[in-house]
Amino acid sequence: MPAHLEERDWNFLLQTIKAGKCTAFLGAGVCAGVLPSASEVAREWALEYNYPLNDYNDLVRVAQFLSVHYDPIFAKEALLYRWYRNADAPDFGAYDEPHGVMADLPLSIYITTNYDDFMVQALKSRNRNPERELCRWNEHLKSLPSVFESDPVFNPTPENPAVFHLHGHNEVPESLVLTENDHLDFLWNASREPDLLPDRIRKALATTSLLFIGYSLTDWSFRVLYRGILRSTHSSIRRTSFAVRLPPVSGAQQEAAQGYLEKYLHDMDARIYWGTAREFAAELRERWVASGFAETFKREDQMKAAAQIFLSYAREDEEEVEELYQKLSVAGFKPWMGKKDVVPGEKWPSAIRRAIRDSDFFLVCLSANSVKKRGWVQREMKQALDLWQEKLEDDIYLIPVRLEDCEAPESLREFQWVNLFEADGWAQLEKAIQVGVERRSDQSS
Repeated sequence: MPAHLEERDWNFLLQTIKAGKCTAFLGAGVCAGVLPSASEVAREWALEYNYPLNDYNDLVRVAQFLSVHYDPIFAKEALLYRWYRNADAPDFGAYDEPHGVMADLPLSIYITTNYDDFMVQALKSRNRNPERELCRWNEHLKSLPSVFESDPVFNPTPENPAVFHLHGHNEVPESLVLTENDHLDFLWNASREPDLLPDRIRKALATTSLLFIGYSLTDWSFRVLYRGILRSTHSSIRRTSFAVRLPPVSGAQQEAAQGYLEKYLHDMDARIYWGTAREFAAELRERWVASGFAETFKREDQMKAAAQIFLSYAREDEEEVEELYQKLSVAGFKPWMGKKDVVPGEKWPSAIRRAIRDSDFFLVCLSANSVKKRGWVQREMKQALDLWQEKLEDDIYLIPVRLEDCEAPESLREFQWVNLFEADGWAQLEKAIQVGVERRSDQSS
């Protein structure tokens, strides 16, 4: 029985990551050596608080004991205060550090049952802009803000990924799924509330390959996730998943034990890597770099950062265009907006003419305000149309962006526009710019 993935499985995993069809699941094992294990915390608490039963290695049971003898929040606050408050982050630059390796991959969604913020820190260290979210599994959490509600069209990307904490996180003690009662309540609410997970997270579970790192088969977090995913996705659309886990035993029984675990995971069509999270992370990094995919995505990031995008708009639409400016920045592009980028002392007319001339894309933001208004927008549009005449036939340069349902000017009728007010408007705009960047790259190579 192979100790590691077969070559074809590695190739499939790398292709899946490259295609944006992989979702990382992070368990406690990715923090080995940085944070204490659940059994270590349980034993320390059992000794400190005179836990009377024999299962003193079981954190869930010991935490339940503390919630009964004190109150439901006592164990959660004690855990965070003692072990998370001053915890040093891992070295994300280390070759085999799991968070750092995951942050270097073009993944859009990271799901974790860990409470720490290490994945968020790792992504920020790679100049990503992650959104940290948690599962609102109890009533106290329902009122907490969520980007999936404040921005209904939010679609996680490698530049702006989502880190979703299924069992809560360290900033909200009430969110932690820790005690027996917490686990039971979580399961009960998950079974009767189909919308407990945001649509985008549910879609990732159903349509992407899942990469489980840092879980053991005896870990209830993994077993609950495993059964829930099997029940929620039809076998005809379920993608191959990957699980990284330690060999269960050593010696003569190892092969038999591994065989049992592989049969257990058979229904999920899971490939198993037998080893530690750090061993897997090191091999994944080595293979990712050797495949050339890492260099490809590095070049794409560089091209996006170099792409300047001029935003033409009516002053009445300034607030909405500022939101677009922010989204473009988060996505890795370089937007240009008069209000933000004309520096004190510059003359507006010359600054705008220069910015239009130097930009790779011209986005004209259309609304009832701009299409009926004489002045700057019309002059900017005329200059952009003149520059468009100098472009190649299949260049994407001038993109009409409708902020609301309005008539487009006659001069723009032959251009395909984007309806930013529709659910997929932002995704369509980002795709258009990305295609334009890729075409320029192909022409220059």
